[in-house]
Amino acid sequence: MALGLAKLSGFLDKHPKLANNSLGRITWQILLGLLLPTLLVIAMTAFYFWFFGENIVDRGYFMFELPIVVLYLALINGFYLLVYFNNQAWAIKRNYLQQQELLSKDKRILINHKGGQLSIKVGQIAVIDQISQINWLIMRNGESHILSLSLKEINALLNSSDFFQVNRKQIVNKEVVKKITALSFGKLELTLHIHYENQVTVSKDRAKRFKKWLSAS
Repeated sequence: MALGLAKLSGFLDKHPKLANNSLGRITWQILLGLLLPTLLVIAMTAFYFWFFGENIVDRGYFMFELPIVVLYLALINGFYLLVYFNNQAWAIKRNYLQQQELLSKDKRILINHKGGQLSIKVGQIAVIDQISQINWLIMRNGESHILSLSLKEINALLNSSDFFQVNRKQIVNKEVVKKITALSFGKLELTLHIHYENQVTVSKDRAKRFKKWLSAS
């Protein structure tokens, strides 16, 4: 039965009409993966009891055995639905990254803005800062926008000659770096051409590479 449900889920995943129809996908999974098998099990069990001269109701099948069968089927179907939604989430993420990659070649990036998406020029980004697990785009005009990409993902889209990840949580645009101040333990503090309240620092292990990057034309 588990193998049959696996094949059914694979078929539904590949069905063109259900590819982007989550409600339809769930409906058919429940109908074909849960309700239909349950009815078949009841029918076969009833025939089995009838063949041996017994009654399925009198045997208490609906009270004891059937709930176990339904729970078993529900767990398997639930697992394949979770796999489906996980694959859908990755597909959305992958498409978004591909779209961002195409835009980055044109030196633009998409950000969520007021219920829609806004295309901004990469050169207008001053700092990318992770604050309380949220990544923020700090623009050169002072505006701030939430970034849906991780620092690793956005860093892969940016031109390494223009942007540098100065520590685990911050990426800076070369053009906004105004001054470097040495701190203790080999760290560097950056003074920017824009007003930004948070401190931007270069970690000790990146300081040497940062100076070399900054001095490169």
